[in-house]
Amino acid sequence: MKSAPVTHLARFRHRLCVLYNWLATPADIWLLIRIVAWSVCLPLLKYLLPLPALVRLMSVRRRGGDRLPEREQRIIQLAFWLYRSRTPKGRGRCLERSLLLVRFLSLCDASPQLVVGVSKRGGGLRGHAWVNVDGQPVGESLAAVSDFVPVLLASNGGPVEPSIAGAYRAAFAHSDVVHD
Repeated sequence: MKSAPVTHLARFRHRLCVLYNWLATPADIWLLIRIVAWSVCLPLLKYLLPLPALVRLMSVRRRGGDRLPEREQRIIQLAFWLYRSRTPKGRGRCLERSLLLVRFLSLCDASPQLVVGVSKRGGGLRGHAWVNVDGQPVGESLAAVSDFVPVLLASNGGPVEPSIAGAYRAAFAHSDVVHD
Protein backbone atom coordinates (compact mmCIF):
# COMPACT_ATOMS: atom_id res chain seq x y z
CA MET A 1 0.00 0.00 0.00
CA LYS A 2 1.39 3.39 -1.03
CA SER A 3 1.47 6.25 1.40
CA ALA A 4 -0.32 9.42 0.38
CA PRO A 5 1.93 12.26 -0.82
CA VAL A 6 2.46 15.10 1.59
CA THR A 7 0.36 18.01 0.41
CA HIS A 8 1.15 21.69 0.66
CA LEU A 9 -1.68 22.03 3.15
CA ALA A 10 -0.23 19.30 5.34
CA ARG A 11 3.20 20.98 5.28
CA PHE A 12 1.62 24.33 6.10
CA ARG A 13 -0.26 22.80 9.05
CA HIS A 14 2.92 21.20 10.30
CA ARG A 15 4.78 24.53 10.12
CA LEU A 16 1.98 26.24 12.02
CA CYS A 17 2.09 23.54 14.70
CA VAL A 18 5.83 24.01 15.08
CA LEU A 19 5.36 27.76 15.36
CA TYR A 20 2.55 27.35 17.89
CA ASN A 21 4.80 25.19 20.07
CA TRP A 22 7.55 27.83 20.01
CA LEU A 23 5.24 30.67 21.06
CA ALA A 24 5.13 29.88 24.76
CA THR A 25 4.83 33.40 26.17
CA PRO A 26 3.44 36.80 25.20
CA ALA A 27 7.06 37.93 24.77
CA ASP A 28 7.52 35.23 22.10
CA ILE A 29 4.41 36.44 20.27
CA TRP A 30 5.62 40.06 20.43
CA LEU A 31 9.03 38.94 19.14
CA LEU A 32 7.38 37.18 16.18
CA ILE A 33 5.30 40.27 15.36
CA ARG A 34 8.43 42.46 15.36
CA ILE A 35 10.38 39.96 13.23
CA VAL A 36 7.53 39.75 10.70
CA ALA A 37 7.25 43.56 10.55
CA TRP A 38 10.97 43.92 9.77
CA SER A 39 10.79 41.06 7.26
CA VAL A 40 8.12 42.98 5.35
CA CYS A 41 10.28 46.15 5.27
CA LEU A 42 13.64 44.57 4.43
CA PRO A 43 13.01 43.69 0.75
CA LEU A 44 12.46 47.38 0.00
CA LEU A 45 15.14 48.68 2.37
CA LYS A 46 17.86 46.51 0.83
CA TYR A 47 17.25 48.24 -2.52
CA LEU A 48 16.98 51.75 -1.09
CA LEU A 49 19.95 51.76 1.27
CA PRO A 50 23.57 50.83 0.69
CA LEU A 51 24.72 47.84 2.73
CA PRO A 52 26.71 49.85 5.32
CA ALA A 53 23.66 52.02 6.10
CA LEU A 54 21.42 48.97 6.27
CA VAL A 55 23.79 47.23 8.69
CA ARG A 56 23.87 50.35 10.91
CA LEU A 57 20.07 50.49 10.86
CA MET A 58 19.72 46.85 11.83
CA SER A 59 22.43 46.85 14.52
CA VAL A 60 21.20 47.89 17.91
CA ARG A 61 23.68 48.62 20.64
CA ARG A 62 22.36 47.43 23.93
CA ARG A 63 24.40 47.73 27.04
CA GLY A 64 24.27 45.62 30.10
CA GLY A 65 22.39 42.55 31.05
CA ASP A 66 23.25 38.92 30.72
CA ARG A 67 22.97 37.05 27.47
CA LEU A 68 19.94 34.80 27.26
CA PRO A 69 20.81 31.70 25.21
CA GLU A 70 17.17 30.55 25.15
CA ARG A 71 16.08 33.89 23.72
CA GLU A 72 18.88 33.83 21.14
CA GLN A 73 17.80 30.33 20.08
CA ARG A 74 14.17 31.44 19.77
CA ILE A 75 15.21 34.35 17.53
CA ILE A 76 17.21 32.00 15.32
CA GLN A 77 14.33 29.51 15.13
CA LEU A 78 11.77 32.16 14.21
CA ALA A 79 13.97 33.82 11.58
CA PHE A 80 14.75 30.53 9.86
CA TRP A 81 11.13 29.39 10.16
CA LEU A 82 9.89 32.61 8.58
CA TYR A 83 12.31 32.58 5.67
CA ARG A 84 12.00 28.85 5.08
CA SER A 85 8.23 29.24 4.95
CA ARG A 86 8.26 32.14 2.49
CA THR A 87 10.66 30.81 -0.10
CA PRO A 88 10.21 27.45 -1.81
CA LYS A 89 13.91 26.65 -2.06
CA GLY A 90 15.21 29.02 0.58
CA ARG A 91 17.29 30.94 -1.96
CA GLY A 92 17.84 34.62 -2.39
CA ARG A 93 16.74 35.76 1.05
CA CYS A 94 19.85 35.02 3.09
CA LEU A 95 20.81 38.71 3.36
CA GLU A 96 17.38 39.66 4.69
CA ARG A 97 17.38 36.77 7.18
CA SER A 98 20.91 37.67 8.28
CA LEU A 99 20.01 41.33 8.78
CA LEU A 100 17.04 40.27 10.91
CA LEU A 101 19.31 38.07 12.97
CA VAL A 102 21.77 40.94 13.41
CA ARG A 103 19.00 43.20 14.69
CA PHE A 104 17.40 40.83 17.16
CA LEU A 105 20.58 39.10 18.35
CA SER A 106 22.05 42.57 18.95
CA LEU A 107 19.14 43.24 21.29
CA CYS A 108 20.21 40.16 23.26
CA ASP A 109 23.82 41.37 23.61
CA ALA A 110 24.99 38.44 21.48
CA SER A 111 27.42 40.60 19.40
CA PRO A 112 26.45 39.14 16.01
CA GLN A 113 28.75 39.47 13.03
CA LEU A 114 27.30 39.72 9.53
CA VAL A 115 29.36 37.79 6.99
CA VAL A 116 28.97 38.00 3.21
CA GLY A 117 30.85 35.36 1.29
CA VAL A 118 31.30 34.14 -2.26
CA SER A 119 31.96 30.75 -3.79
CA LYS A 120 32.85 29.60 -7.28
CA ARG A 121 31.70 26.04 -6.71
CA GLY A 122 28.76 24.69 -8.63
CA GLY A 123 29.63 26.21 -12.00
CA GLY A 124 29.28 29.89 -11.20
CA LEU A 125 29.84 32.63 -8.70
CA ARG A 126 27.44 32.34 -5.77
CA GLY A 127 26.95 34.63 -2.83
CA HIS A 128 25.68 33.93 0.66
CA ALA A 129 25.16 35.94 3.84
CA TRP A 130 25.10 34.51 7.34
CA VAL A 131 25.60 35.57 10.93
CA ASN A 132 28.29 34.43 13.33
CA VAL A 133 27.95 34.59 17.10
CA ASP A 134 30.96 33.64 19.20
CA GLY A 135 32.80 32.79 15.97
CA GLN A 136 30.25 30.19 14.84
CA PRO A 137 27.49 30.45 12.22
CA VAL A 138 24.01 30.55 13.76
CA GLY A 139 21.20 28.44 12.34
CA GLU A 140 23.53 26.86 9.80
CA SER A 141 26.23 24.27 10.06
CA LEU A 142 29.87 25.14 9.56
CA ALA A 143 29.81 22.79 6.57
CA ALA A 144 27.01 24.85 4.97
CA VAL A 145 29.16 27.98 4.89
CA SER A 146 32.59 26.39 4.45
CA ASP A 147 32.53 26.74 0.63
CA PHE A 148 32.05 30.50 0.94
CA VAL A 149 35.01 32.83 1.30
CA PRO A 150 34.13 35.86 3.45
CA VAL A 151 34.53 39.12 1.51
CA LEU A 152 32.60 41.53 3.78
CA LEU A 153 32.32 41.58 7.56
CA ALA A 154 30.30 43.80 9.88
CA SER A 155 30.34 43.56 13.66
CA ASN A 156 28.50 45.43 16.40
CA GLY A 157 27.01 48.01 14.05
CA GLY A 158 30.48 49.03 12.96
CA PRO A 159 31.52 49.64 9.40
CA VAL A 160 31.13 47.01 6.73
CA GLU A 161 34.73 46.05 6.10
CA PRO A 162 36.07 44.17 3.13
CA SER A 163 37.98 41.04 3.92
CA ILE A 164 40.91 41.62 1.56
CA ALA A 165 42.39 38.19 2.09
CA GLY A 166 38.96 36.65 1.57
CA ALA A 167 38.35 38.60 -1.63
CA TYR A 168 41.74 37.53 -2.98
CA ARG A 169 41.12 33.87 -2.11
CA ALA A 170 37.65 34.03 -3.66
CA ALA A 171 39.08 35.34 -6.90
CA PHE A 172 41.85 32.77 -7.20
CA ALA A 173 41.09 29.79 -4.95
CA HIS A 174 38.86 27.89 -7.38
CA SER A 175 40.67 28.70 -10.60
CA ASP A 176 41.29 26.16 -13.33
CA VAL A 177 44.61 25.23 -11.73
CA VAL A 178 44.50 21.79 -10.15
CA HIS A 179 45.71 21.77 -6.55
CA ASP A 180 46.99 18.62 -4.91
